[in-house]
Amino acid sequence: MEGGYYKAREDRKNNFERRCVKAAKIEFPPFDGTTDAMEWLQKCDDFFADQRIFSDDAKVRQATFVLTGQAYHWNINLRRLVTHRLGWEEFKRICKSRFGKTDAVNPVGELSNLRHTGTVDEYCSQFEECLNRQTRLSGDQQLWKFCAGLTDSLRKEVEYLRLETIFEAMEYARGNEYKIDGDKRARMFGGHMAPPSGHLDKLLVEEESNDMRYGFGVRLRS
Repeated sequence: MEGGYYKAREDRKNNFERRCVKAAKIEFPPFDGTTDAMEWLQKCDDFFADQRIFSDDAKVRQATFVLTGQAYHWNINLRRLVTHRLGWEEFKRICKSRFGKTDAVNPVGELSNLRHTGTVDEYCSQFEECLNRQTRLSGDQQLWKFCAGLTDSLRKEVEYLRLETIFEAMEYARGNEYKIDGDKRARMFGGHMAPPSGHLDKLLVEEESNDMRYGFGVRLRS
């Protein structure tokens, strides 16, 4: 009897939790064609998974119902041109070709060409945005491509540590970019930031030239 009591109590708790989750349904995201379609389509897939929507017809109908602006007019013309029943994957492909970023055609190449030129935070955000446009890279491949885009000093440091995941690499790079990155010129010189080496050489040459000129003038007067 005692076991049955606890089981019934656990069942009531589970039913209550399911009702709470159902009551807190996420809203379906609208789309007007001015933002990246990849992000919107991913949110659509998240919504369908959460709401357990599996039918292609239901997915396409739900997605097209929330289109506004440019996307709404695009969909009207799409329905005129496509006479067969449109599946969800086909709809996503056509939507990406119209509203996806142009460089998303080759997301792997985009990742390979991405370079860390600003802060590490900015580079991480750009890398993750590119990464979200394709899902075929393994964890090791993501880590390699992330390291390849870092500045030389950071890349060598991260590779030396043999970090195992991209998350560890991002965390280390964010925490150490100004401490170890020579490209940031974070070395101190007499209490001040060191001037670029070319500028310092120029100052030394000018000083030597002045010494010679003034010294030569003294010898003429003697």
